[in-house]
Amino acid sequence: MVSVALVKLAKRFGDVVAVDDIDLQILDGEFVALVGPSGCGKSTTLRMIAGLEEPSEGSIHFGDRDVTYLTSRERNIAMVFQSYALYPHMDVFENIAFTLRQRNTPRGKIAELVGQAADMLGISNLLERFPKELSGGQRQRVAMGRAVVRQPTVFLFDEPLSNLDAALRTQMRVEIKKLHQKLKTTVIYVTHDQIEAMTLADKIVVMNNGEVMQVGSPMDLYRRPKSKFVAGFLGSPKMNFIPCQVRATDQGLEFYIDAQNRFLVPPQLEAVCARYVGKDTEIGIRPEDILIGHEADKKRWPRITGNVEVLEPTGADTFVVLSVGGTDVQVRCPPEEKFGKVGDRIAFNLNADRMLLIDTQSERVLYD
Repeated sequence: MVSVALVKLAKRFGDVVAVDDIDLQILDGEFVALVGPSGCGKSTTLRMIAGLEEPSEGSIHFGDRDVTYLTSRERNIAMVFQSYALYPHMDVFENIAFTLRQRNTPRGKIAELVGQAADMLGISNLLERFPKELSGGQRQRVAMGRAVVRQPTVFLFDEPLSNLDAALRTQMRVEIKKLHQKLKTTVIYVTHDQIEAMTLADKIVVMNNGEVMQVGSPMDLYRRPKSKFVAGFLGSPKMNFIPCQVRATDQGLEFYIDAQNRFLVPPQLEAVCARYVGKDTEIGIRPEDILIGHEADKKRWPRITGNVEVLEPTGADTFVVLSVGGTDVQVRCPPEEKFGKVGDRIAFNLNADRMLLIDTQSERVLYD
């Protein structure tokens, strides 16, 4: 196990800046997810950590060792890719053992290490099969087994679950989490799937346009994002953003969405809203932080109204899309709730404790 430090790390391809001046500390044994949209620089960052790309600027440290210009082999890392990259002419045992044979590991030790990895990943009964005889999830387990037997100081995962269907992705997330809990090795995991990042990581690094937007625990980023980008990227369905204006009235400050939707600013937002009177802002509110129907009557939270545009029953939840001041607002509701029909106008309440205020121009989330 080892800590990883990126210091002023940058990568340029001609005039294109893929990664821009990243500083990042990853603790010994920590599971860190690099997450962001396609082209944000997360895979390029991982490739530099792996030694597959040379940085344009900055340095990479494993513990107290500067590994910036060392080869992948010298870094003692193991990498699991989106592609399983298994040898089709070798059975599972030989695929897992391949790296050990390259290192001239004694035959008895190879059998021991392969057996341990196979037991850990639940593939002991597959050792004599060939890749073409395996499902996608089984192939990915074999690829993970090949990484485990290397006994690396750092595990690197590059979107390893992208080729799997939804059920297998959920199953493999559990397997990867169990693997980390057993091995306690430092893991750096790249994904565009924020659900993977939220469920797997101790710490999430949100990237966009080659820059680190925010670093923190999953719930820190979910509840206290620094920007509209982070707030909107984490969460499924994503956060609602409702354009509004802060106005001063005889009763106090109010949020004005339209003539039908205006309400007093909640006490916890008064201080920050006082600096934005007369300015365009946005309210950020997650779908699960909106109460609708009879549940709304039990709360003394701001109430607004909207027209039902779409109803999406999913079994465990029903998602209701409302039009509020020309903006679509998605609400997560219990399936037994009755909403009428498309076109009906209904009232709902916003959880005042979960509302965010966003500066429209800078797209910063505003806190006291």
